[in-house]
Amino acid sequence: MNRPNLLRTSLLLVILTWNTSVVAQDASTPTADKPANESPTIDPVVITAPPAPAATTPATTTPATTTPATTTPAATTPAATTPAATTPAPTPPAASTGAAPELDAATFSTTTLTPPVVPGGDASETTEAPEHEGRFVLMAVMENRWNTSAGYDLFAEDDVLSFLGLALGADLVSFRDRLTLAVELGWNTASTHRNDVLGGDIGRTELNVHHAQASVVARYSALPWLAPHARLTLGLSFLDLALQSNGDDKTFEDHTTSPSLGLGIGTSIQTPPGTLSRDRGPFSHVQIGLRAELGYTLASDAGFTLKDSSDLRVPSAGTSLGGLARSGPSIHTALFVRL
Repeated sequence: MNRPNLLRTSLLLVILTWNTSVVAQDASTPTADKPANESPTIDPVVITAPPAPAATTPATTTPATTTPATTTPAATTPAATTPAATTPAPTPPAASTGAAPELDAATFSTTTLTPPVVPGGDASETTEAPEHEGRFVLMAVMENRWNTSAGYDLFAEDDVLSFLGLALGADLVSFRDRLTLAVELGWNTASTHRNDVLGGDIGRTELNVHHAQASVVARYSALPWLAPHARLTLGLSFLDLALQSNGDDKTFEDHTTSPSLGLGIGTSIQTPPGTLSRDRGPFSHVQIGLRAELGYTLASDAGFTLKDSSDLRVPSAGTSLGGLARSGPSIHTALFVRL
């Protein structure tokens, strides 16, 4: 080899060795010497270095290139908090399914199955049936009886005899709080008169009737305010008759009795139990109502024998006036208070 070639080769080796040492010095420089507020940068010299030396550069260049990776956890830190924020997300689907699997037996029994408790009483009182009707009844009664017989025309111009009275009843037995059997005792009275009878031969006639009766009533409580019924009545009437002559002012009297049997069907309209008193006091069973009934009465004829009552010292056999028919239809109405 000639000298010029040897000199040229030596010069190239020196230059290549110098460049390699510069690259190694820059790569080994620590990143802490750089300002903290500046992001790490790659020296353009390193990037533009020859391919062979750069590939054989020591692994110390890797931290320089991966130094920005230290900021990667900071960027991915919210991703770690995302599961914490979305942790309650599975809860709404469980609530939308009725939450039955998450409700234990104790909570279910206290929140769902326990009935409300009424202050001053136990829980069983909330399921009790409504107030029952009172057992006793007091009635003011009016009853109109029709008598179409010719004999009744001697005592009244019309065919109606009106009775007024009082009655007291009591319930005996009740079936399922619907059908009730009761008894009633009553007393009523009626009076009628007529003037100038038989063309003026009789100045005045008068008929007074007192009637005692006992009834058996079957009542059905269809509604709290409506109760139809059927009534069977046994009665006994006490009749007083008086006739006064027009000429000599003599008076003829007689007294008789007449049994009867009556059957009626009607209904009662009443206030529901507890209307007058909402608490369980003495008036919680009080009811006020109206009863109406259609019936028919079968009664024996009332026979009269006229006797002169003007002179009791003279016995008189009297004159038979015949029998007075008393059977006929009737309308029964009553105002009542049930206790």
